[in-house]
Amino acid sequence: MPHSNMTRGMAATIRRLAFFAGLFHDIGKLTQFFQSKLRSTKVLRDEISHEWVSAWVLSHMLQHQSLHWDGWLAAWQAWEDNGIQYLLSSHRSHQPWRPFERLNSFESAALMSVATHHRLFSADEAREDRDQRRNPPGSEVVSPHRNHVSGISPAITVTPWRRLENCFQNEHETRRWQALLDEGRQLLQGDAQPSQQPAYWHKAGLIARAALILADHHVSAIRVKEPGGPSSHLQSGAYANSLRDDGKAILNQPLIWHLEQVGRMALSCVDFFGPQLLPALDADKRRAMRNTGGLQPSRFSWQDHACSFIERTRNRDAADSAFLIFNVASTGAGKTRANVRALQACRSSVDPLRITAGFNLRTLTLQTASAYRSELQLSDDECACVIGDPLARALHMYEQQDDSQAATPDAYASSGCDSEGFLKQLPIWVQGLDRPGQGHANATLLGAPVLVATMDYLVAAGDPTRQAQHVLALLRIAHSDLLIDEADSYDPQGLIAVLRVVQMAGMFGRNVVISSATLSSVLAEKIEQAWRSGIAMHCADGFEALTPHTLLISNQGSGTGRQLAHAGSDMPFRPWYEESMACLSTKTVAADIHRMGRIVQIDSQKDFPSIVAKSCLSAHKDHGWSCSSNGRLVHASVGIVRLANVEPLQRLANQLASQAWPEGIAVKICAYHASEIPARRYLKERALDLLLKRSGNPELSQHPLIAQEIASLPAHVRHLVLIVLASPVEEVGRDHDFDWAVVEPSSMHSIIQLAGRVNRHRLAPVSRPNVYLLDRNLRALQRQPLCFIRPGLQQSDAYGSPLTHPHDRLTCLLRPMASDAALALTFALDAGLIFDPVRRCQFAKEDEKAIELLLNATTGFFDEHNEQWACDWFYVNHPLREKDFSETWRAQPLPDGRLLLERYEPNHRGSPWVEQRNGDRETLAIHPAATWLSPSVHDAEQRLRRQLEAMYGPGAAQISESLQLARQFSMPGTDGSAYPVISWTGIRSSQAGNKHAARQRPS
Repeated sequence: MPHSNMTRGMAATIRRLAFFAGLFHDIGKLTQFFQSKLRSTKVLRDEISHEWVSAWVLSHMLQHQSLHWDGWLAAWQAWEDNGIQYLLSSHRSHQPWRPFERLNSFESAALMSVATHHRLFSADEAREDRDQRRNPPGSEVVSPHRNHVSGISPAITVTPWRRLENCFQNEHETRRWQALLDEGRQLLQGDAQPSQQPAYWHKAGLIARAALILADHHVSAIRVKEPGGPSSHLQSGAYANSLRDDGKAILNQPLIWHLEQVGRMALSCVDFFGPQLLPALDADKRRAMRNTGGLQPSRFSWQDHACSFIERTRNRDAADSAFLIFNVASTGAGKTRANVRALQACRSSVDPLRITAGFNLRTLTLQTASAYRSELQLSDDECACVIGDPLARALHMYEQQDDSQAATPDAYASSGCDSEGFLKQLPIWVQGLDRPGQGHANATLLGAPVLVATMDYLVAAGDPTRQAQHVLALLRIAHSDLLIDEADSYDPQGLIAVLRVVQMAGMFGRNVVISSATLSSVLAEKIEQAWRSGIAMHCADGFEALTPHTLLISNQGSGTGRQLAHAGSDMPFRPWYEESMACLSTKTVAADIHRMGRIVQIDSQKDFPSIVAKSCLSAHKDHGWSCSSNGRLVHASVGIVRLANVEPLQRLANQLASQAWPEGIAVKICAYHASEIPARRYLKERALDLLLKRSGNPELSQHPLIAQEIASLPAHVRHLVLIVLASPVEEVGRDHDFDWAVVEPSSMHSIIQLAGRVNRHRLAPVSRPNVYLLDRNLRALQRQPLCFIRPGLQQSDAYGSPLTHPHDRLTCLLRPMASDAALALTFALDAGLIFDPVRRCQFAKEDEKAIELLLNATTGFFDEHNEQWACDWFYVNHPLREKDFSETWRAQPLPDGRLLLERYEPNHRGSPWVEQRNGDRETLAIHPAATWLSPSVHDAEQRLRRQLEAMYGPGAAQISESLQLARQFSMPGTDGSAYPVISWTGIRSSQAGNKHAARQRPS
């Protein structure tokens, strides 16, 4: 049986609410201004938005209980006598009109839906300074001048905003308007008020508004005047919209018809959010999930115990259950499979299992989708993947081809759950979500039993400013359980967007799994609060018998892992979480050490390259391995040097590649980061993926990449040091196993995550340091007041002085807080530095303090008595990612080896790709022999072309399309004078290093 998202009683209330709002949502289009606007070929701005007029007129009728013809005429007369002038004067006095005071009734929810079906309410425009943006407005709802009343000059008159004279052309049309008012009055006088709880009306209003938006978009797309369109209309006095044809405006839908149709369809759209029979994983697939895949059963047996614990907890409840599960298993414990198994255990065998998995990075999204299909034996009609990068998706599909099977264009283009057979089995209403001529993406994303997506798509579920995208993502969350991977990998502002998705999952009573080995207690607490606030909305619906459970599962603590349940009556969540994580960390420290850290002293920026070089050689000496080639023995290793920002990384790459190394040692450098030509980045990632998958401890000396490098070495060389110089893109999403690492610190989370890429698959016990931590980062060496930012969590006051992280040295920040003793020379580098009460360090505390400062400002958002969810303040100020002001460029290799650089200018006449520079050459390394996995742009494109030809066949049109995508890249926007400089280390701006470029990108 399908999951119950809302009770029948609430569903009936929301149907009435959506129907009512649909009938009145556009009555504000009766003004002279709007009707003249429809007849104009010019784009005219609404100084007063039509939905704001609609809300004012409807509010007058509701306040006077006059939802009838005389009340209708009186409301319009009041609008003309007082309303227009009031809105104009309130705009100028910065005291905006509010359609309601509290969202606690059918009327207020209806007014909210009508007033916001295009734009939400907003905070005052005066909130532009930094401190005011940090703190939200009060709990009341306020309206934006810029959203609903804007651009008004003192000379504006009220005449254009009067109701259109003679807008009712005939008696028949007048009767239809009267019937609309009668129908609205009957809806208003329906069942008794079910509740005055804000949580109830939060859910009701949110779903009704979403249904209204969906209906409005669908109805507005109908062309009434076309053959086959609705034709039973007399000449109308007022219209809802118009069409553009040969430069002329053609009136399309009569307003009364539009309102009737939207109202009735909004009523139907509410049912889309209720229980629905959608494709789910069948019994055979669910049985397959219950085993550990037959690989190293003892290593993954903790998953069996965790799933049994979840099932026992579920079976103890006579009523329905909802689970919030924190999977804090360590690196290499099989969390990818365990997360899905946990969600499977949350549901009985008769409950349909549908899963939505959200990831921060596109590469990890693609990898996980492939892992699900292979490890869980999911077919292409059971698992869909969505990311925003068509080239990345295409190249990943190429990688997944079996060597014994020829690649096909269909496999290249498919994202899963888009076959004709799958689409035909979907309910008609799901098929109807697709727009004509725009493919089947909407039906696929909602219908897929398992959806693996970047969070960029899913966050729209918790962001009502996104309109249609919000509705589609909300439908997905309503009909599937949720998995969020590495919730602490987002920038602090982005965490708030993630919390909103968790809240929406709770609102529909869905199960949620949060997967991270380093999740801080403050963030875990905010996640739990967000989910509980959603559960409160769900229970306000009448699900008093629903039992919410918060669990923690891990592979640590014993041979079978640990499974813990939070009993809210015994202890608040945060102390319980801290106590649980401390217990796990204490048990772990006695085990073998797989990553051992050592702090490297550094006091001067000019010493940075030499200190890094010495650290690399020390790590290589202790953790290299021997290999033989042509009768000689070579000591080799593959290590990673992590830097926080791209520009310093590129400089260091050149410095390391050009410096003199000790006799007999060959060092080769690969720069890996996001500021790169896509074709070359893909080739680097593919090579590293193939080399650094070391499960089963494979002999790297036999790998073709290693053999090739050793064969090219001069005869006297006895040491080969391969260094990947990487930005934070390596920390999350790359399943690599390096021999050692050197780390420039940014946050405790990044240190633990990067360390997890060392000895990741082999898990060999170590007794000497394999992770070298630089005592200070480059910002600290440059004497910057804030050094743990971009990336990092450090917070400052209004004057730029630090509020957190008072020290800039790891020797201070990594010192155990529980004692005054100095940090040991070497130490275990694991999550115990965050959670173990004996080993917990100052760095972890300061990171948590910074997160708490940021998230405390949003506490009210998850308070059921706060109506800020209907305002745009939180969504505008707390997006998942900062707005990208970058420019898009294209680098095309020319036959003579030079480059043609073009910038994308969408407003340019003719082709949007405008030539900027023709004849630049790529900057190569001074010593090419010191580079690794770094082909020229020309060579990288030729290699990619050969792979595409193997897939499509020579001359196929898709080859040219893919190569065009592989040439495109982004660069921070400037005043137009900068251009990209392309070198073996990647892409940099020609203005790099000046004041404009001071804000460095973290990846």
